[in-house]
Amino acid sequence: MKSKIYFSGLLLFSFIWNVKSQSLTLSGGESESSSGGSISSSIGLSPATVAWNGSYTVSSGSQQPYEISMHLSVVDIKNKNIDIKIYPNPFSENVSVKFSQDYKKEKYDYRIFDLNGRLIIKGELRETANILNLQNLSIGNYILEINQFGITINTYKIIKK
Repeated sequence: MKSKIYFSGLLLFSFIWNVKSQSLTLSGGESESSSGGSISSSIGLSPATVAWNGSYTVSSGSQQPYEISMHLSVVDIKNKNIDIKIYPNPFSENVSVKFSQDYKKEKYDYRIFDLNGRLIIKGELRETANILNLQNLSIGNYILEINQFGITINTYKIIKK
């Protein structure tokens, strides 16, 4: 007899626990009811839960989760406002990348992409004045990205003529 009471109590506890774990805290929604039934909807669930005459219940919906993540960086971009000159533009063979006098021997690199976003060329910028040999590129438009410690600090549109 004790085991039946114990088992019944455990079953009741697990049922209550299960119902409790299935609850939602919603940020908004609407509900309407009349003598014929009720309908309710909530933000996050779509489209509604409907019950008519208390006899039938039709539940429809799915939760639409959205994840927003932000990546914070500990890397300090020391030369964030550095002046960079890119010339000539349009170019035929070479592009000069010249840093202002505030240039410090930090780790700078460049990447050149086509307009479809494919990486074409990448390399390092080690001097105040750098010359990029781009004579092998086809005629067209490209994106030149300047990075410091792997973080983009400037982006330029360059044109090969």
